[in-house]
Amino acid sequence: MRILRLLAGFMALCLVFGCAGGPKKIILKGKVTDGGKSVLPSKKDGLTMVFHPVGGAAGTTYPGSFQFEDDTYTVYGPDGKSGLPEGKYRVSLSIMTINHTPAIQRFNDKFGGGEKSPIEVEVTGPTLDIDVSKYK
Repeated sequence: MRILRLLAGFMALCLVFGCAGGPKKIILKGKVTDGGKSVLPSKKDGLTMVFHPVGGAAGTTYPGSFQFEDDTYTVYGPDGKSGLPEGKYRVSLSIMTINHTPAIQRFNDKFGGGEKSPIEVEVTGPTLDIDVSKYK
């Protein structure tokens, strides 16, 4: 009987404080460049950035918030504060512009393909810089 009470108490603590280990979540920050230069042709353009888990649940994605002023990004996670789980991701990038050119179309075709993007990264800490020239 005593063991049952201890087990019930342990389960109650798990419910209150959470026992789900799961992967560590990280608010990720970094910089996106193309050989050290901005990926954007103009600071009037924008960039969409989405992290797709490799081998993860279908439909689960983590968008990045891109700051065009300094080519940096932050991934806050789906709730806007907890981050994304450690692990492998494909990163899709798409340039948004009103001055569409063949070069921008090639960039978007190569890197904007969602889970088909050639950019694969390992998220293990709070900082991850991405140089797209490594994936061309």
